[in-house]
Amino acid sequence: MKSHNQSRSVLILTVELLLTLCVCIAIAIANLMVEQNQAAKYTQAAAVDYRHLAEKYLSVFKVLTVPVEEKIATDPSFDEMQRWLQAHEDVFREAVDKDVYDGFAMTYKGGYAHSWNYGDYSKYDPNTRPWYQQAAKAGGEPVVVAPYLSFLGASKLKADQVIIMTIAQKYSDTISFDLDLKLKNWMLCCHSARRSMQVLPCCCSIRLGLS
Repeated sequence: MKSHNQSRSVLILTVELLLTLCVCIAIAIANLMVEQNQAAKYTQAAAVDYRHLAEKYLSVFKVLTVPVEEKIATDPSFDEMQRWLQAHEDVFREAVDKDVYDGFAMTYKGGYAHSWNYGDYSKYDPNTRPWYQQAAKAGGEPVVVAPYLSFLGASKLKADQVIIMTIAQKYSDTISFDLDLKLKNWMLCCHSARRSMQVLPCCCSIRLGLS
């Protein structure tokens, strides 16, 4: 009789352990599903934010290139174009967003004219750069280029400038534009992209003195 009771106790304990294990597995699966759902929602939200942000800065880019195209129409020399871009650096920065803007540049008359005043670009070959390659395939339309390493490097730039995103356009057979945006601050701007979408082109035009 004692042996029978011990066997029964062992059986009950085994069943309880199995039930406890099943409950633990069920809870783990439920938590995993919750995490997966939250991750999916976050991914979807991030994709929407990215799309809105890309649309925002594409609008900025189109307005920004208007005065550049007008300057090109006067057929300046390379040095004149370079000086003009650098003279308008502050204007470009305010028009884009001073916390995101990292420079505007263009291939022009065999060189690489840029709005900033640092770095040696005498050996710069735009054909090797992702922004130039993607713009060349876009049929003249502006493109948003995924993050890539800067031509310079960590020793020449701040940490948040090494990885950048670019909006680029092949304007003609010999001229291409590129607008660089700091990746770190680009993502911080996501939350405000939707709010500024409707008023942005007008504001940008006012900042550039185009209206």
